Amino acid sequence: SVGMLLSVVGCGAKETAETTTPETPAATEEVAEEKEEVQEIQTVKWMMFELEEQADNEEVMAELNKITEERYGIHIDFEFVNFNDYDQRVQLMSTSGEDFDIMFVSNWKNDFAQNYGRGGLLALDDLLASDAGELLRNALPEGHANVAMRDGAIYAIPNYQSLTRKWGYFIEKEVADEYGLDTSTITSRDDIEPFLAWLAENYTDKWIQPGEMVMPNDYEEITTNVWVRRDDDTMTATSKYETEGWNELQQKFIEWRKAGYIRPDGLTKPDPADYQVNGNFAVWPSTDNPGNEKSFSESWGREYIKASLSDHTTYLNHTAGAETMNAINVASKNPEAAIKAIGIMWTDADVMNLWTYGIEGKHYELSDEGLVTLTGEGYNRLGQYWGVGNTFLTYVQEGNDPDLWEKTQEWNDNAVRSKLAGFVFNSEPVQTELAQIAVVESEFKDVLTYTDDYDAEFAELQEKLELAGMQKVVDEVNKQISEWKAANGK
Repeated sequence: SVGMLLSVVGCGAKETAETTTPETPAATEEVAEEKEEVQEIQTVKWMMFELEEQADNEEVMAELNKITEERYGIHIDFEFVNFNDYDQRVQLMSTSGEDFDIMFVSNWKNDFAQNYGRGGLLALDDLLASDAGELLRNALPEGHANVAMRDGAIYAIPNYQSLTRKWGYFIEKEVADEYGLDTSTITSRDDIEPFLAWLAENYTDKWIQPGEMVMPNDYEEITTNVWVRRDDDTMTATSKYETEGWNELQQKFIEWRKAGYIRPDGLTKPDPADYQVNGNFAVWPSTDNPGNEKSFSESWGREYIKASLSDHTTYLNHTAGAETMNAINVASKNPEAAIKAIGIMWTDADVMNLWTYGIEGKHYELSDEGLVTLTGEGYNRLGQYWGVGNTFLTYVQEGNDPDLWEKTQEWNDNAVRSKLAGFVFNSEPVQTELAQIAVVESEFKDVLTYTDDYDAEFAELQEKLELAGMQKVVDEVNKQISEWKAANGK
């Protein structure tokens, strides 16, 4: 679902921290002191998605632009497009040559690789080296943008947020309290099973949503359905369907389904959106990051607690950062102003907090400790604030650990880094095969969990994947990994 996807892809940095912390980009005050006199206001059109319209958006954007115009000579015209319509709208604008400057791109929405492949993105290296790129250049951590590098050039700027990957369980608090659940006893995947058994005995309409637990802890995905074991020094890729990890996880799903832990109507009701909204999923496996149970609760409108799986590694995969990026349209008429606008969202805490929370005193109150309490309707972009800039500049919400940002940074700094860090897969040679594989997978969605004849269904899936070109994709991944290893002395 959209809400769940946003909660996960937001990388757990839904709650953020103080405006200045060690090793973060330059603080607002320093930027303001160093700014030059503004001679002319330049307008930047920034295409951005939104989950829902904000009644006070015009008022908030006016306040935001008072700051950007005065400090930087930049007016940022954010044009918000409904989340579900965003990809089609922006790609149509881009291919038709419509005038705009910046777009959100990622490995899951408004696909970065596709935009790059059709020549829709501007190389940013010269801009970053220019005077206009100074704000952003001085703020970017070393190597942060490498995930958006193609043929030696940078084509997008990853936003700054929590980058790690680790699993946890988000559990509806009301139900957990009824059971008397002690989350400290849940340290591995199967530790949740006594609670699931109780849930099945006492509720006919509450289950675990296992679809979010798509990957075992020991693997990372290189491209759709092609995995590499994290501890494999040879970095050899294979179809996920050939891995021990995927097959063991699939058998676990079948076991849970037969025990009544998983909803029974997965084949007749493929879209569980209303279940998600109505609270039928009492347990969600999802990405674990410091403090993100609060943002998860806000996404679904009920309180959840979290059980962190301590046997799971806090990990930086090779695409860390690719989940949320912004790029400059190749047809931008003012790319210098555009790179400066991205830099503003990376370095100016006042601007980022306006964009996220709205106007202090109207949309939120700020405590003496610098913690935010939302005060009413009209404006709140907490569900998507990771879509721009540096989320670590925004305030922490009341009820969260005031040191949340420092802890998040600690996770980033201490995470195990992928052996393939720096490798970028170019999917262009196998675009046809990937599209064909996607069709096959849509046919078999959830079938393997609910079928009474698993062996026959799995054999048919494998046969159709082979015809769709799965082996060609695996071979292409391994070819590119070998070339990358050779070029980098691995």
